[in-house]
Amino acid sequence: MTGQTNDPYRHWDGQTWLKWDGSAWIPEASATALTPPPAAEQAVPGWAAAQAATGPHESGTLFAKGVNGQITVSGDWLTIGRKGFGRLGHSKGDRRIPLVSITAVQVRPAGALINGFLRVTIPGSPERRGGMNDAKSDENAVIFTKNHADEFAAVQTYIETYIGNRMAAQNQPQQVIHDAAPDVADQIRKLASLRDEGILTEEEFQTKKAALLA
Repeated sequence: MTGQTNDPYRHWDGQTWLKWDGSAWIPEASATALTPPPAAEQAVPGWAAAQAATGPHESGTLFAKGVNGQITVSGDWLTIGRKGFGRLGHSKGDRRIPLVSITAVQVRPAGALINGFLRVTIPGSPERRGGMNDAKSDENAVIFTKNHADEFAAVQTYIETYIGNRMAAQNQPQQVIHDAAPDVADQIRKLASLRDEGILTEEEFQTKKAALLA
């Protein structure tokens, strides 16, 4: 089983820690390279779409390694990172996207001979409907191989669940609380009491009573 940390470019493969160098996972050369993560992080597979449907990965982060970039989902944010050759044709630096701004997610599955891609739709970004060639230059898309399809399936499930929960909350009818209508008879009795005490004249009493009964 593998372990996942909050560092998306570092993971435990069951024997040693690996670091992502921009194109491949390589053994880490450090004093802690052979120190395994806590047992709880090794107890379940690092990627399970069913887990993503109810919450984030057990470490608090989902990570999907693509061909031209990597996707990290942590809390309410999605980050598209591009390292090495993955930066070609794209802006420099990571792209951080709040999940609340994502309106849709599109995934083309990867096959044995062809890559797939995951694309998120954000209001204000150029609309993209093309295939693989379009995804290569899309800032909001990451291409992946079949070997990493489960990672992107987990990300897709998490985003779609997040969107679904947000839409359900927005569509819930708002409860409108109306003030209870005052009891007319009780108010007339109070007015009569004020009249009897000489605070209201008979004329004032009749005027206010008529207004209540109107």
